Amino acid sequence: EGTLAHFGSMAAMAQGKFWEMYRALMNQPLKNQDDLLSRAVALGLDMQRFEADLAAGQGRPDVLRDINEGDRLGISLTPTTFINGKPLSGRQTLDSLKKHVDSILATGSGTSGPTGTAVLTDDECCGKSPIPAVDPPAPVIGVAEPVK
Repeated sequence: EGTLAHFGSMAAMAQGKFWEMYRALMNQPLKNQDDLLSRAVALGLDMQRFEADLAAGQGRPDVLRDINEGDRLGISLTPTTFINGKPLSGRQTLDSLKKHVDSILATGSGTSGPTGTAVLTDDECCGKSPIPAVDPPAPVIGVAEPVK
């Protein structure tokens, strides 16, 4: 149902309701297309347009790019967070993330991974990858320097 959720998010984004759909999908797993449609109704989306965008594969190139990138990185669950190239699958609490970083700092066991720093705002991000790790207005962190 992840691909369906992805297409549903893109169709909602076409109506300016990406974040509302994102939250609705992240708060409870999607069961099927009827479940997606009922969430769209609850968000007050124009259902004729939503269903047309869904059927047309609104944002298909972005969805396929994201799926291919996830496959390349070995991501099988969303959200997935990377710290020093190591994936942490599923929702992570701030405390959990802090423990992972503290462990790396304490042991000096940083792993190799992508380097460089990219900070995207919500507006910049949503045209490229619609599901950033944090809600706006906080910046969305793409790839950060490894912890040493």
